[in-house]
Amino acid sequence: MPARAGIVWVIASYRLFRANMPLLSALTFGYLMVFTLMLVLPGGIGGMLFPLLQPMLTLAIANGCRGIAQNGNRPPPPDLLAGIRKRRPELMKLGALQLAGSLTVMLMMYLLDAKPDPEQPDQIFQVMAVVALLSSPLLLAFWFSPLLTGWHDVPPLKSTFFSLVAALRNWRAFLVYALTLLAVVLLPALLAMFAMQISETFGQILAKAIEILMLLLVLPTVLAGTYVSYHDIFAAPPVNEP
Repeated sequence: MPARAGIVWVIASYRLFRANMPLLSALTFGYLMVFTLMLVLPGGIGGMLFPLLQPMLTLAIANGCRGIAQNGNRPPPPDLLAGIRKRRPELMKLGALQLAGSLTVMLMMYLLDAKPDPEQPDQIFQVMAVVALLSSPLLLAFWFSPLLTGWHDVPPLKSTFFSLVAALRNWRAFLVYALTLLAVVLLPALLAMFAMQISETFGQILAKAIEILMLLLVLPTVLAGTYVSYHDIFAAPPVNEP
């Protein structure tokens, strides 16, 4: 895929969201609800359970996106459990691999002593860079793998390999995609910070409004990005072809 596909994915994801806002909003809040419930579980159990469930949650959202792409907001409603019913054990194994990868990243951060120092706030960007560097391969390996396992019966280990290879072969598009999303998030945040310099009250109100907009508009767009990029890379001609 060309580099400009990254921008196309963001736009296409937002259009997909606009095509059926109630469904994708409901799926997004369902995802957040599960994540929040995992956080409140005692003893760090939720942190262990969420990676196990995440492939099924990702596939359910992708099922919704595929249904929207095919029918918009017209009936019949999409089957959100497609690929989950028959491939639940494989998706759980995929979740176990994701959990193992997350623990590996945490171990590497501990060995590198990559944690922010409250007395040295300038180090936070260095820590964020280390986290991004260590987490990127894991993120890319599980970007497409739930869809490959759930829809194409690809075994979990192979699906992570194919997902990573597909992402690396299209690294330019993924880089532009990430930078575009970063700009979408950072520009409103910078605007709120600038507003606080003028008026703290107005700045706080603007920051809260931006936070709500991010939750209502940006997060569903981000979650739809997995299906949109999958559709271009695995199931459709490249965007530079007619």
